[in-house]
Amino acid sequence: MHGTDDLDDALAVAATSSPLPVDVTRAALELARAAGGERYTLVELPELLLNARFRTFVVNQPTVPEVVRPFWMAYEAMSDAERT
Repeated sequence: MHGTDDLDDALAVAATSSPLPVDVTRAALELARAAGGERYTLVELPELLLNARFRTFVVNQPTVPEVVRPFWMAYEAMSDAERT
């Protein structure tokens, strides 16, 4: 079982990286925490980033706070080239 401290540690590491990866990592970790941190972990990160249906399913979980949704709406609007 992954604890909140693990996610906080990962967020702290992400904050020292370059901008887009930091934004993606932070948004993904916040989403994982909000959508059920025991069900969604970094293992799901590639699926979250590459699979629009999965991403929509996770973002639409009722426990995901509104503050996280704008990032994923913007991410969805990016071209594949902008996401890499």
